Amino acid sequence: MNYLKASESIRKTTGGNTEGFEEFLAEYPRVHGGTFGEIYLDRVIIKGVPIPDDKKSDIERWASGVDVLLDNALAELGHTKEVNILVYVVGTGDRKFFQALDEYWKHAKKNDVIVVIGTTEFPKIDWADVIAWSKTTDFATNLKNRLEKMGEVNDGMAFARTILSQVELPLDQGGFERMPMEELVYLADDVEVAWWAMIVIVLIYRFLSWLCSWALNNNEIREFGARVHANTFGRMSDWRRVR
Repeated sequence: MNYLKASESIRKTTGGNTEGFEEFLAEYPRVHGGTFGEIYLDRVIIKGVPIPDDKKSDIERWASGVDVLLDNALAELGHTKEVNILVYVVGTGDRKFFQALDEYWKHAKKNDVIVVIGTTEFPKIDWADVIAWSKTTDFATNLKNRLEKMGEVNDGMAFARTILSQVELPLDQGGFERMPMEELVYLADDVEVAWWAMIVIVLIYRFLSWLCSWALNNNEIREFGARVHANTFGRMSDWRRVR
């Protein structure tokens, strides 16, 4: 049960943040066909970054390199830390885009670490921020500060290792530790069911109640069981005779 998706108070903290950022918003990445089937996930998203034609191959190589480094590291970290890392490079210097993406992706998934880099002149970092449901807010704050201190992401290996090294740290040192859904159970009291859903639920229960009553009154259940029993054991007897 995902309390984050159902909670009214969580959902009401967002609204209208995506306005003006439509051109920079990309869909949440999906697993798609790779060399060995549907096992590949694009971990690096680049959206709206102004790139000269003669530099496009450079940023593609950078993105591919970071993607491979994260993929290889997550072969182990994905299990031990229960974490999924994504990088979103966006071509705007407006830090408000962070709230827009958070709303558009509906706060992401509970094991996600989404590193958002704002740049108006790649590889320069104008700003950085992190979406993560970790047990401590120090994780997102420390990682954001470390990335902004780098100043640029030209060295893809150093960039990826900065993210991974922060994730790997113990919780008391500001590392990542996924927040279990059980710790968010308090949000269950905040879940509201729409009026139309309540009507559908009542109608379904009334139909099932009527169906059970009709079946019992007409002996349908007993007769159905008898037919199944006869068919099953009849076939077994035929099989034994054939044997």
